Amino acid sequence: MLVTYAGLASCASTALQGYEGVARTDEETARIVVRRGRVRAEIISLQLPHGTMAVETTNVRVLPGENCIAVRARSRFSESSAAYMCFEAEAGETYELHVGTVLTYSDDAGYTEFRIDSFRLVNRYTREYVAIAARGTAGCVSALVGQVSRRGGMGVAGGRGRAIECEDSE
Repeated sequence: MLVTYAGLASCASTALQGYEGVARTDEETARIVVRRGRVRAEIISLQLPHGTMAVETTNVRVLPGENCIAVRARSRFSESSAAYMCFEAEAGETYELHVGTVLTYSDDAGYTEFRIDSFRLVNRYTREYVAIAARGTAGCVSALVGQVSRRGGMGVAGGRGRAIECEDSE
């Protein structure tokens, strides 16, 4: 398997090439970026036709069509959650990985702790949720891919997609 890289994984402005072959234009690829938040998140692997590519990046380009990624987030207090998400990428689009957090502790000195609550992959331009993995009260639950109403919380409408899995470790 020949895998080439268009940039370095650690460089925030240059996207890693997450597919085999020569580099393609922005109009021929889709981009996945990790949105900065309260926790450190990254894409840890990409599913390719001939296997899995291990990566540790916050910015990657993929080909249009079905793509599956594994993502991980860590709070500064060592809580870690991971999810495996599949979605249908469209050429020229950018998708943001959002990590939802819940405040679990706060004191007068400004010390706060957050629990990782969900992973959401959102089309940056349409704001459509294309994949969701959320924790329930009994641990980690999966949701179907589809358009999600922001006012409707974590409910899923549509249902054109695949189930996703998530995993927690404390």
